[in-house]
Amino acid sequence: MSGTPAAVVRLLLGSVRSEVLVSSADGRRHALTLALGLDNVRPGPLRSEPPSAMELEAAIEYVENVVMPLARQLPSGALLHVEGELPPGVEALRSIEEIEARFNEIVAVAHGRPAGRSGLADRRQASAVLILREWMHHLGFAAIGRGD
Repeated sequence: MSGTPAAVVRLLLGSVRSEVLVSSADGRRHALTLALGLDNVRPGPLRSEPPSAMELEAAIEYVENVVMPLARQLPSGALLHVEGELPPGVEALRSIEEIEARFNEIVAVAHGRPAGRSGLADRRQASAVLILREWMHHLGFAAIGRGD
């Protein structure tokens, strides 16, 4: 190991907007504000509880359109930390596999599986998982941390 500190990307999830704080390995820092939050994923909040399949599709498209341009602005190999308004049950998710499994449960409920089996009927939980899933998929993060 070289001892060079890794770049860090902090995603601070808010209700309507989220902040991205980027600290490059060379010490440079910059911040971005995204029109994306737990109550702003389509734009606006998911309205159904549990979210419908059509709502999820609209939210995926909206979140992708916000997230994908960041690929050119974020340092490769950066560590991802997520903070902010994380709903219960989401704060413990760390890996892309955990996020993907939780997202698949949300999709199954949207397609008719009883919500009681997954316990994921909450709109803000669904929004947080969707944002993290799209963020990790499109920006190449395999794991997330909190704070630090």
